Amino acid sequence: MPRMGELTRAGEERGRASSGRRAGLLSRVALRLGVLFVAFPLVVAGAAYHQARQAEAAALARHGDAIADLLNYSARALLEQGAPHAMQRVLANCALVTSVRRVRLTDLSGKILASSYRPEVGTSSASPLLRSFLDEGASRPMVQLLDERSELTIVRPMYHSPAGGITAQHVVGAIELVMQRRDVDAIATAAALRMLAIAGVASLGLFAAVLLVLRATLARPSSPLLAPARSRGGDRLRRLACLALLALLAGACSEPAPAPLRVGLLVWVGYSPLYIAAEHEMNAPVEAEIITFSTGVDMERAFIDGKLDIVASTLFGALRLADQGIDLQTVMALDTSDGADGIVARDGIASMRDLKGKRVAADLATISHLVLIRALDRAGMSTSDVEIVNLTLEQTTDALRTGNVDAAVSWEPFLSQAVADGAKKIFSSAELPNEITDVLLMTREAAARRGQDTVAFLRGWDRALELWRARPSEALGLMARAQGMKVDEFESTMTGLSILDLARNRQLFDRSAGGPSLWAAYDATAQAMNKAKMLENTPAPAEARLNPGLVAAALQK
Repeated sequence: MPRMGELTRAGEERGRASSGRRAGLLSRVALRLGVLFVAFPLVVAGAAYHQARQAEAAALARHGDAIADLLNYSARALLEQGAPHAMQRVLANCALVTSVRRVRLTDLSGKILASSYRPEVGTSSASPLLRSFLDEGASRPMVQLLDERSELTIVRPMYHSPAGGITAQHVVGAIELVMQRRDVDAIATAAALRMLAIAGVASLGLFAAVLLVLRATLARPSSPLLAPARSRGGDRLRRLACLALLALLAGACSEPAPAPLRVGLLVWVGYSPLYIAAEHEMNAPVEAEIITFSTGVDMERAFIDGKLDIVASTLFGALRLADQGIDLQTVMALDTSDGADGIVARDGIASMRDLKGKRVAADLATISHLVLIRALDRAGMSTSDVEIVNLTLEQTTDALRTGNVDAAVSWEPFLSQAVADGAKKIFSSAELPNEITDVLLMTREAAARRGQDTVAFLRGWDRALELWRARPSEALGLMARAQGMKVDEFESTMTGLSILDLARNRQLFDRSAGGPSLWAAYDATAQAMNKAKMLENTPAPAEARLNPGLVAAALQK
């Protein structure tokens, strides 16, 4: 018969084996439950993201439809009246609406009649959605989501509606809106993160309760031989809890893509390289959205309202904006005008002195005002010697051609167009060396908040100039199209302009280098505007308005 000690040992061995099996089983169960507890909040968050994304995308589509409806009232009428500049103004303002990235009007062949992105005008749209819309009879509105570009595109019919109403036979073209979906994704992500946090807390709390139950179960056997099994099971559970926490934190810490830089500018040949950079995505990793305005007032208003991150203007424009209380900075110089600005006059007027008592058109919200003052001053005259007619840039040359004014202050490409129509150039910025400089302006807050994005944008400008030098035919074709000119016409206008790269900017920002500098140009412009009583307040010193730091950062490779 077995001895009592042997029976005891056998019982202990069976108990240890049973406890080990029980510990292993409970550990495996805990592992599987842990996976479920981790997956649950992720599934809930994913569902919340999908639902919120669909809802916001639908709201964005309704927003775009409302804009398209408004455009239908004005677009066709303006195009029929032969008012492309007014149409450009309408589309530029539409592009400032929240979430709107680009607006196009096309005819039934797909030719772009007007666009908030000026280089597209006159080309055929490459939009697959628009082609499908036209192929299917141009009567049924279409919407498309493009995940890879984070865009929502809407195509609607453009009607010419007679008294009989609106039918398919009255469709004369298409309105295409490209909506920015970053806001949609950001809202959906926020909703998902809220649900992730709620479900995550609930899941972790339940998982913690399960852990306590498992620990209590594993702690029942008193044999020390079970301690290693408990240790291994406990380590595994702790690792699982850490993984769950890390998964939740990873979702909470994900960052949305940066918003694009919104850049406002007027029609001016000196800004043309910006279109090269945008077309070839040379501003990477930041995306730049260029909005072309037809009036300086519209652009200034958009900038003051915070709808633009950067504006391309002049030192004159910088001082005007600062005089309105905007804390802005000049971050880069783009070009200097050596003849690309000027004054043209009708037949019979040969010089500035002949303008005494005559009507002169000028856009008083732009550098044209200062050009007129400086030209009159050099001729021994003042603004009291002429009648100034305040018109937009496009209107000035039209008014001169129709005889409503005797002279007009303009710049390229409008200056050359006026000369081609028979006007005579009686003054040019070549007589004002280094006085007219085009620059990029930002508020101080935006320059600090989006400094790295701006550095990438400045490097994109330099890359555009490099492409111009390496492939001039391609670059000139794009820039000429952006200005609505033929290539040879565009090249001739550039003779009165000096384009400035980053290396030249470093020299212009260096006040100790001698020669022309932005510091001297700023002071001269401020003095001239003060003399002409164009400023209500004393302008800040150049040190407060010129920011060489971003150019310096862009030059660091």
